[in-house]
Amino acid sequence: MMSGMAGPFRSGLYRIGGVLLHPRQAFEVMAHEDVSLGLPLLLAAGISFAEGALFVASVVRVIPLPLSPVISVASPLVGIGAAVSNVVLMVIAALLIHLNAQLLGGTGDVTRALSVVAYSVLPSALPLGAFALAVLVGGLGAIGWLALGGVLWLVAAVWGVALLVIGVSVFYNLDMGSAFLAALLIPLVDLLVVIFLGKYGLVLLLAAYALAYYFSRQSRAGGVAWATSREVPAGAGVGVGEIAPGELEEEPGPEGGGGEEK
Repeated sequence: MMSGMAGPFRSGLYRIGGVLLHPRQAFEVMAHEDVSLGLPLLLAAGISFAEGALFVASVVRVIPLPLSPVISVASPLVGIGAAVSNVVLMVIAALLIHLNAQLLGGTGDVTRALSVVAYSVLPSALPLGAFALAVLVGGLGAIGWLALGGVLWLVAAVWGVALLVIGVSVFYNLDMGSAFLAALLIPLVDLLVVIFLGKYGLVLLLAAYALAYYFSRQSRAGGVAWATSREVPAGAGVGVGEIAPGELEEEPGPEGGGGEEK
């Protein structure tokens, strides 16, 4: 049983390594395979848990607070909250990316969008070591490790965005510019609209997406109708009284032999 589980697990780790180091090639291979969400989602949730818990614990170690022992005990709860909230945010992000990619002419599946979002979280494991060392060192000596963790977090964020855009480009057959719009720029604008306008912004976004979806469907239907009208039917171009090729008839001769053509 263990050997049976080791095969898929090893394959999943190999796939994750390919995504991190050679994302386009890895996503192109995955585009022809069944979607596997278990391992990337589990790792993304684990990274979110560790990131939340370690960050809170490291801050408490650097800045002594009156309730530091209580906060230290609560850090695992913070990690659980971070993991759950990040999984929910990943699902929302996948839905938005899928809708944006469809509106931009892409063809793909929402489960693949979710897998790309989960894979894009994996570089966030980069600063975990620095946060862990900040917890171990404590005091003013932990500030340097926290600063290093912050720098590594920025690097991981850029790395994750690159994975996200490349994955959307491959899975939805979009160029990099359209994939950047679908995966990052449009969701960022959506977020800003909701932040500044609240529920009115949410209503505005829903209406905008509904209109965009409607006009996109109309445009595609019009394109199909135009292409159909451009098709030349069989026998077209034959004038009145003319005989189309292949319609020549033979009259039988007096003795059933070949006759002359009309």
